[in-house]
Amino acid sequence: MKIFFATSFSSKIDSEGKVLPEFRASIEKLLSRYEAQGHEVFCAVRAENWRIAAQDPVMALKLDLQHIKKADKFVALLDEQVSAGVQLEIGYALALGKEITLLAVLDAKLGWTNQALMKLTNVQYETV
Repeated sequence: MKIFFATSFSSKIDSEGKVLPEFRASIEKLLSRYEAQGHEVFCAVRAENWRIAAQDPVMALKLDLQHIKKADKFVALLDEQVSAGVQLEIGYALALGKEITLLAVLDAKLGWTNQALMKLTNVQYETV
């Protein structure tokens, strides 16, 4: 199964644009969980070599949307600071009718829209 794994990461970088080690480790753990089950996983932050890329944001968005369209399943990690990009990706996956799993950071206070998303029929919800 092809999985698109979405996560906000622009608020989890150091002064050089590199993803913070503890955040990277937590994402790698989640990705390896799916890959150990034989799934092919695309995660933009990993594809960008764990740093904020200097590429054109239009190209980055197009690449993400292409991967979402090809995916069998969409997984998003949600915390209290969900980026606009992840919210857009969730909406796109919903519009395409993808199977969706929302992973919420334990004890995260999710916003109203994300609380509502958890109750949709094609959306599974887990805490991590």
